[in-house]
Amino acid sequence: MISIELALHFPEIGGFRHSDTVLVTKNGYEGITNYPDDLDSLIVRQKRLYLQLKGKIIRKAINY
Repeated sequence: MISIELALHFPEIGGFRHSDTVLVTKNGYEGITNYPDDLDSLIVRQKRLYLQLKGKIIRKAINY
């Protein structure tokens, strides 16, 4: 098995990492990951969710 991990990072905005696991066969490969891989399905559109997550991370980092 091999994990393929693509990543994009934009300074001051954030980043995106997507990984797939594939099984290498003698005829090529077989995808094992069962998760959407189209860009539209992977975009977080709710800014509030992002801000809540960011707040939780900061509070945890400073033990608040």
